[in-house]
Amino acid sequence: MKKDLKNLRSEAWNKFKNQNHENSHTILKKFDELNYIHKLLGYHIRDKISSLISPETGSSIFPMKHLAKYLKSLMAERLITSADKNAETDSMINSLNVLLMESNYLSRRYILFPQKNKTTLKLQRIIFQTVDYMFQHCLISPRQFRYFFQMPKTLKLAARNMVSTFELRYGRELFYPKFPRPQFILHNPYSSHFWGLFQVLDEKEKLLFSYFSLKSLLIYNQTYKELRADDVVISVLKCESLFNTWENQIGTSQLTEKKQEMSLDEILNHTSMMEALQKARKHFMKPKKKYRKQEIKIICFLYLDFITENFGKYAASHQVKPNFHKTFSLVSRNFQFLEELSSIHQYVDQLRDPSFTLKLKPKSPREYLKEVRLIKRYLKIIFKKHHQFTNNIMNDDQIEEIYSQAGQINLTNYELMRSISLTEKKLQDDEDLQVIHSLQKENYIFKSFHCGLLSFFPHARNFVH
Repeated sequence: MKKDLKNLRSEAWNKFKNQNHENSHTILKKFDELNYIHKLLGYHIRDKISSLISPETGSSIFPMKHLAKYLKSLMAERLITSADKNAETDSMINSLNVLLMESNYLSRRYILFPQKNKTTLKLQRIIFQTVDYMFQHCLISPRQFRYFFQMPKTLKLAARNMVSTFELRYGRELFYPKFPRPQFILHNPYSSHFWGLFQVLDEKEKLLFSYFSLKSLLIYNQTYKELRADDVVISVLKCESLFNTWENQIGTSQLTEKKQEMSLDEILNHTSMMEALQKARKHFMKPKKKYRKQEIKIICFLYLDFITENFGKYAASHQVKPNFHKTFSLVSRNFQFLEELSSIHQYVDQLRDPSFTLKLKPKSPREYLKEVRLIKRYLKIIFKKHHQFTNNIMNDDQIEEIYSQAGQINLTNYELMRSISLTEKKLQDDEDLQVIHSLQKENYIFKSFHCGLLSFFPHARNFVH
């Protein structure tokens, strides 16, 4: 993380050094402030190590006098004003949130254009990673971790940053699904610094994070961006205020009971939300041949998927067309299957990257080669199971009528098998090279032994030859 910050600071300096814009210099200062907080974290880690050492031993890696002096040299009154540990870390949390909000404000005109906003987005990513690091290493409590994300706009910025930085990092990679779901991005190791959120947030906050993630995906993903201006999409997704009314005023499980207590405006909003839900179902079930843009069905599915996951009982209580549940189950299963293939594809691609394999448990090229061949066998098994599920749930004619992503599955499988072939070739080359080096080493040892033997026994030359 510190290395990432250092590299990003250098990148930002090169980008902004010739610009006289006030915001450029302000953003550069944010890197220094975050670097300062990382230094303070270094103190807390050392302090934690010292506290674990038994006083009876009388030993300490960092003498407390030195620690106190070191802390004093790093202290800034606006960051740390109390010797109390919670006050110190509370102050850090507040400072990190200020950094987050200021960086967002400074880059607000590029908020819809991640490519033009890379530096700020990467800085914000490091801020979120820093907070997660503090939580995972028990430098802050669950209460403090949750408090950070409860500050105004923070949860929305977290979802936006998760999606936009993932798009920047992997948007052009072959493994990245054409139609990703927020769940795919969240479950990817690249987003692991947001996993701790689900340990501390309440149900309402988790729901909001899921909603903001979906909304961000529709804004930042290129495929969805091209479809977003369609009248159907506009009418289905509606505006954020409708969702907030539904979520805040009605709740997730008491919709029917509370309807009588709602004001007229709330009932109108509730009616609009119901209209959007029905419209999403209608367009989702529309036959392919009657649809001018088949991909619109995918956005309708994302909306329905979100409603089903978070308001399942309520959504299920309303009448739907015949085969709706079968169609929804099939498309949902296809999404999950594509995401599994994409995750495998990403892993296989990374096996060709030495910097990735260095982070894993040390293995020989032969062991990795066996692993890739096991993956091939596993793929045969899951494809067979997927085809069985598809055939059991619907007949071929029914599948043909809906947008089932069969073509996308075939394309993903083709790209995955191509990646496996490239990885197998590289690993085989690495293994061959390892064998050659081993033989060369053995030959060198033999020659050294031979020369040593001749130096002691000159007459042995005739015997050897």
